Amino acid sequence: GMAPALPDDLSKLTVAKLKDALKKRGLDVAGLKADLVARLRTAVDAENDEGPRSPKSPPTKSPRQSKGSAEKGEKSPRTSTREPSPERKSPRASGGKGEKRKRDSEPSEPAPEPEPAPEPEPEPKLEPKPAAPPSPAPPRVSSEPRFVGDDEDRAAAPPPRPAPAMMSEARAAAAAALAAELENEPDEDEDDALDAARLAAERRERAARSSRECPYLDTVNRSLLDFDFEKCCGVSLVPHNAYACLVCGKYFQGRGPSTHAYVHALEATHHVFMNLATGRVYCLPDMYEVVDASLDDIRHVLNPTFTTSQIAEVDDRRLWSVGLDGTDYLTGAVGLNNLRATDYVNVVLQSLMRVGPVRDFFLAQGELGGGAVRGAGGAGPGPAASPLARRFGELTRKIWNSRNFKGQVSPHEFMQAVLAASDRRFLIDKQSDPVEFLSWLLNTLNADLSGRKRGGKSIVSRCFQGELEVTNAGLAYQDDPPVRMPFFMLSLDLPAAPLFQDAMEKNTIPQVPLFQILRKFDGETEHEVLRPEPRRKRYKLARLPRYLIVHHKRFTKNNFFVEKNPTIVTFPVKNLQLSDHVPVPKLPDGRDVPCKYNLVANITHEGKPESGAYRAAVWHKADGNWYDTEDLTVNEVLPQQVVLTETYLQIYELDKDAAPGPPPAPKEDVDMFA
Repeated sequence: GMAPALPDDLSKLTVAKLKDALKKRGLDVAGLKADLVARLRTAVDAENDEGPRSPKSPPTKSPRQSKGSAEKGEKSPRTSTREPSPERKSPRASGGKGEKRKRDSEPSEPAPEPEPAPEPEPEPKLEPKPAAPPSPAPPRVSSEPRFVGDDEDRAAAPPPRPAPAMMSEARAAAAAALAAELENEPDEDEDDALDAARLAAERRERAARSSRECPYLDTVNRSLLDFDFEKCCGVSLVPHNAYACLVCGKYFQGRGPSTHAYVHALEATHHVFMNLATGRVYCLPDMYEVVDASLDDIRHVLNPTFTTSQIAEVDDRRLWSVGLDGTDYLTGAVGLNNLRATDYVNVVLQSLMRVGPVRDFFLAQGELGGGAVRGAGGAGPGPAASPLARRFGELTRKIWNSRNFKGQVSPHEFMQAVLAASDRRFLIDKQSDPVEFLSWLLNTLNADLSGRKRGGKSIVSRCFQGELEVTNAGLAYQDDPPVRMPFFMLSLDLPAAPLFQDAMEKNTIPQVPLFQILRKFDGETEHEVLRPEPRRKRYKLARLPRYLIVHHKRFTKNNFFVEKNPTIVTFPVKNLQLSDHVPVPKLPDGRDVPCKYNLVANITHEGKPESGAYRAAVWHKADGNWYDTEDLTVNEVLPQQVVLTETYLQIYELDKDAAPGPPPAPKEDVDMFA
């Protein structure tokens, strides 16, 4: 049939249209777009040169044969008046010398009177004609269009030849129609972009269809999943690109062929794996992503997230949850696994979870990899924060997660970060002092969150940092001005235990009230210090922190052993009014600053110095009760039981409802547990 007319500028055609035009002319479609345009231009020029000169309709030729005939000066052979049968139609036109001799030997049929030329159309619709009677001559293809209803009239005679002017007009009309059609079509780049977008959409649809039809989701075993340990491959120990098998809970690297996860999927027939960095789930070895809402609970255990409204309700809602094993646990008061000798770390972590601003700051890490910016004003430690800050944030979110699979959390990843950050100062298999660990942890977190700038502020310094006014005592230093010194905790000296037994030949355990040992900071009592040089100093509170950490010096070291002071310190659980016992800073109007504190955490030591254990009693604000925590054991206790222990470290919270003003008159019957 007649090929549709083409525009003058063939470069405007897309690659698909160029290939289609070349296919219709029987030409090669391989090569770049420039090659296709040149090849089609040569064929079109050859067709235009041969069309107007031919007295009769030329046979259908390939552009290469037309070009070869034009170069050699051969004449176009006469068009056959017979129509070939559909079964023997040849895609190439006959034009060789042998074909010419056969045509000359055939008897010619008389030509009928020519009919008026039909009105040409821009793109005539071709209809198949019935097969002509078989002829011994080779089949030829007629290039003239066929019309419906005139098959019998045109079977015996060739179609009339249209005038050249009409052919030009038809060609021009077809070119105009094609140009109008091309204006509404996107160019090649847009066409390629649409094709790419269509392929991507089909790929996503196919992946979603496959994921919804994943037959292995019922093999996921949530009771074996534990995301508290270091996320590295269990075979190669590589921490990058680690995947967790959701069937057995083991960690493997990669998901492509020849990776450990791929081999595990083939050997153990475990097919569902989760990327520990992104939370995306894949089916191996089929290599498609599993998108299913039933796996969201596993992602929430891997990386718990909290919204702003949830963080605001942490201290107001009492959330009891049930683990997969049926045990109940209170959110925020879960047990911590003792890796070997990490009880000193567990008590510090349980105590810091009672500090609301620090807890909320790390709970706000909504996305994997940390929050948006550094500092106290951001959502959490950013990507540039140290691994210690990121691991502490992850542990905080797991402790306060109400959707855990079990009622306990293991600080394994946090301890790995502690080992690296402290240069192995605090170990897993060796017990250390919780006071030293807390002091190091607060200073390290403050330096990291503040960008390690001298004097930088962070959420840690805003909560725990106060100021002391230090004055040198003695005539030699009476002209020295007072020095303001920041602090994170106050150290209180305990009186020495008696050396002799009483009349009943029993050792008495001395008791001392907290108010008495607080006189160290009244600004008048002198204390001797040996470092950096022997001096006598006086201390006075210059600025009170929001959370006051009090350390009772219960252990003393000498060259031979560590000695523990058994003195019992009596202290109030609520309503610790500092202004009743030590001078406190003043407001500009002369009134005392708010200085009423309530106890939120109390760390104690039980046993001998070498073999004892640490435990912590913590106040759960949402529940309104005290809980005694010792590693994995969490029990509710009365506030009267908290004051009977050998306290070692305490955290007091400033009462927000306390109004500034002069201290109230002292009462003899003060209820310390009200």
